[in-house]
Parts: sequence; structure tokens; C-alpha cells
Amino acid sequence: MVQLQRFVSGEESELIAGVEDSWDKRALIEVAYKNNESPGTLLTKYINK
Repeated sequence: MVQLQRFVSGEESELIAGVEDSWDKRALIEVAYKNNESPGTLLTKYINK
């Protein structure tokens, strides 16, 4: 995600990783929050792959 932000701000000229990587990482973070509220939350419930 940091690399994407640096690309958008012009600090980097090339995206090394795809946006999908950032999307998946964010989904994982959201699942961690959900799991904290309700233990046992499955990742596959939030990521369609």
C-alpha cells in the first residue's frame, strides 16, 4: 500500500505490485478486526477467489 501511495504522489515512477495485492491486504486487515469482534471469522467469507 505504501508503494501505491508513493506512486500516486509521484515519489515513484513505477508500480511494482498490483493493486490487487493492496486490496487483499486490506481485506485481511478487515477480517482481523471482524475476528477480534467475533472469533472464528473465515477469510474466505470476505475475499472471493
